[in-house]
Amino acid sequence: LLNMKYLVASSLVISMAVLAGCTAANPAPAGAPQVSVNAPDPSGVSVTGRGEAMAAPDVAFFDVGVEVDAPSVGAARTGAAKSAERVISALKKHGVDSKDIQTASLSVSPRYDHVGGRERITGYSVTTSVTVKARNLDQIGSLIDEAVEAGGNATRVNGIRFGFDDPSKLRDDARQRAVADARRRAEELARLSGIKLGGPITVEELASNQTPAPTLALESADVARMPIERGTGSVSVEVRVRWAIRA
Repeated sequence: LLNMKYLVASSLVISMAVLAGCTAANPAPAGAPQVSVNAPDPSGVSVTGRGEAMAAPDVAFFDVGVEVDAPSVGAARTGAAKSAERVISALKKHGVDSKDIQTASLSVSPRYDHVGGRERITGYSVTTSVTVKARNLDQIGSLIDEAVEAGGNATRVNGIRFGFDDPSKLRDDARQRAVADARRRAEELARLSGIKLGGPITVEELASNQTPAPTLALESADVARMPIERGTGSVSVEVRVRWAIRA
C-alpha cells in the first residue's frame, strides 16, 4: 500500500514538472503571433553634414497700401478705395501681373479723442495693402516709386524682401554639398579613431532653409526713391548620415 502511494505521488510530481516546462517554453497560446523585439543597432559612425548654395535673388516682395482718415466710415472707405485702385493700376501698368498682386490686409477702425475725461469718436481710419511679387528686379526701384506716387500721401510701403522664384536647383546643390560634408566628417572621424569606413546605412535630411537677402524698410516716398540692392540669398540643407564600419 505504501509503495502504491509513493508511485502515485511520484507520477503527480513528474506530470506537474512536464506541464511547467511546457508552459515556460510556450507562454503564448497555440496559433498566437510571436513578437520579437530587437534593440537598435548602435554600431557605425553617425555625423551631421551641412551644405549651402548662394545666388542673387530673382524675385522681390513688398507690401504697399494706403491709409485714409475721414470723419465718416463711408468717406474713409471711398478715399482708401480710390487710392488703392490708383496704386494697383500703377503696378499693372509697370508690368506686374494680376496673379502677383494679392490683398494682404484690410481694416476699418474708429479714431478717438479724450475731452474732459470722456472718450468720443472723431473719425474713422481705413487701411488696406497688397503684397506684390516683382520679377524684374532691375526696375524694382522705379516700380515702388510709381506705386507711391500713384497713391499720394496716403501711400504706405512697409518693406521689401528678396527671394527665389524656384529654389529647387539651389536646394539640390546644397543637399549635394551637405552629403559631401557628412562624408568628409565621417572619414576624418574614422581616421582619428583608427577604423575603416564602410558604406552609408541611413541617410536623413534634417532641415532645409532659405535665407533671403536683408529686408529693406521703406516707410515713405522719399525712401522709396533711394537705390535698392538685391544682395545675395542662400539655401541651406542639413543631413544626418550613419556609416558602417568595415572589419
